[in-house]
Amino acid sequence: MAAPRPRRPLPAALAALLSLGVVGTAHAQWRLQTTTAGGNPSAVPTATVRNDHGMALTVKRAPDGAIWGELDTESALEQPHPESCPSLGIDAEPLEAMGAGEDGCQVDGARVRFLLGRVTDAAVRSRALVGLANGSRVVLVYHVEGLGYREAWFTLRNSKQALSAAIGAPVLEPGAD
Repeated sequence: MAAPRPRRPLPAALAALLSLGVVGTAHAQWRLQTTTAGGNPSAVPTATVRNDHGMALTVKRAPDGAIWGELDTESALEQPHPESCPSLGIDAEPLEAMGAGEDGCQVDGARVRFLLGRVTDAAVRSRALVGLANGSRVVLVYHVEGLGYREAWFTLRNSKQALSAAIGAPVLEPGAD
């Protein structure tokens, strides 16, 4: 019987990228799921992805046409500050504050809901949703009381297909026809 081959260590560059969260696991990709919520017996399609830390990012369309994002940090055991909405950054673009305006952001324990857009005239005009559909990775920056700011990174692999199915309307840049 041949002796087992010794394991080769990861190259230093790959190990560094894995520790920084730049390289995700192969299974991390967006998926279309259906959920029922709030006593509504109808299934609601949602686009969801989980990161390597077990956090989830979900996008869904409400019956009134509002498109909501939801960050679930429960697995990180860190609750976002109840009066602080997250900022979203896609690839190398600058961070964009989410949930501006009345009822645009709701924090409930480890979950943060934020308004991403609204279906009007059979389409959604949202820079954030265009980025989520066409980018390669997204970061959500949120405040944890007493601990400062935290980052939650997610892949955008297969996001376009999942978001399209969950939203059910074309996603356009603001001002586009």
